[in-house]
Amino acid sequence: MKDLPIKTVKQLLRQVNRKNNKAITTLYTHYQQFLFAFIRLQVADESVLDEIVQDVFLAIYLKPLAFNGSSQFSTWLCSIARKKVIDRIRSNKTNQELIAEDIDDSILEKVVDLDWNVTKRHEEAELKEIMLACIDKLSLSIREEMFWVFYQQNKVDEIANIQDCSANTIKARLYQSRKKVRHCLEHAYGSTKLGDIL
Repeated sequence: MKDLPIKTVKQLLRQVNRKNNKAITTLYTHYQQFLFAFIRLQVADESVLDEIVQDVFLAIYLKPLAFNGSSQFSTWLCSIARKKVIDRIRSNKTNQELIAEDIDDSILEKVVDLDWNVTKRHEEAELKEIMLACIDKLSLSIREEMFWVFYQQNKVDEIANIQDCSANTIKARLYQSRKKVRHCLEHAYGSTKLGDIL
């Protein structure tokens, strides 16, 4: 996803401030999929993803002029989304399955027993599900860094600026997170099968 030019975003936000519903729809249409992917890496319960995306756009609708243009609009959206995720986690402390870090290992145990003589499409869907389960076990900050690197294809220096740390710290975290995900996948598939899949 490519960010809209800041000038265009500001113009749309001024229209939103005048209660122009077409302007908020334009922003939603352009950024919804991007925001959904960002939030998915922080929240395991897919049933609340749409609600959090809606909460982010409601916040923009209520205060459209809060964006000052000092960052990309997508970065600003992610900062709002991060706060909404934290608010959701805090308000649902009794609902522990919402927190991605608390995902049960049962999905991985079930996958080990699967018959792998299935269609390629089914295997790819299973791999995606297991990969997401493995990523969900990482900390929120690392999942966010992975989003910026692998989904948005940002450079390490840009992510370091977003995360307010050094580029070497980001590199070290990403290296460690890749090792953890690979170990998790090996646990699910077995190291011999993993080479055939990846």
